[in-house]
Amino acid sequence: MVKKGKRMYSDRRENNGITEGCNFKCKYCAFEALQKRFGVTEEDRAYTPHTHIERVNKKPKFTSGDQFITIGLNGDISFASDEVIRLIIGYCVQWSDRTFLLQSKNPARFIETDEIGTPKFYFPSNVILACTLETNYSLIPSASVKGEYIPYNTISKAPDPALRAEAMVKIRDNRKIVTIEPILLFNLDVMLRWIKEISPEFIYIGYNSNIKLKLPEPSLSETTELIKSLKGNGFEVREKLIRKAFYE
Repeated sequence: MVKKGKRMYSDRRENNGITEGCNFKCKYCAFEALQKRFGVTEEDRAYTPHTHIERVNKKPKFTSGDQFITIGLNGDISFASDEVIRLIIGYCVQWSDRTFLLQSKNPARFIETDEIGTPKFYFPSNVILACTLETNYSLIPSASVKGEYIPYNTISKAPDPALRAEAMVKIRDNRKIVTIEPILLFNLDVMLRWIKEISPEFIYIGYNSNIKLKLPEPSLSETTELIKSLKGNGFEVREKLIRKAFYE
């Protein structure tokens, strides 16, 4: 079984790079390589977090049904300042007849509060908040060496997946989705519990497109069982690149 899409999200109409760049240094990041090759500015090519404020003047494409416009997909929006995030929220409010998606590997940023506990950000109803959860392990079992473990922080400097899941659970009043891509080895029971607690509208699942990286990924049968279990619990799963693991 192999399914392959040309885009990160088939439902995406376009991306507005108001924010770009990331410091999480994910080994599998395709955006960084693309920016180093095709970036327009020096900051683009360095892939350091930065902003293109002038892009808030861009008229977004229309969206309908499940379609959305991503903002800052070419990086991680969590590195943006409070001021810029509020500017992005204002942009989404201005175009309230469109749907936008904001994604981060640090969703705790979405629920930050000030010194007296007041939320810093109020996201409108036309915004979907998304998070990547590639695994539920901090120490990922090796796919090839029994008894060996791979620390998650050697794959990505993003917050621990458990902290991301905890933050997503705390988001109560906004639309949410979860991306399990690139899928890494996981514990089925824990992953199901996290997804149930987060309660996303839908879940994207897919393997890394660069099989040569040999990430600690699950077997095809394990991934198939996860998809089956999620669907069996009433979740909508949108499959992306589904293939055999590199070692199969």
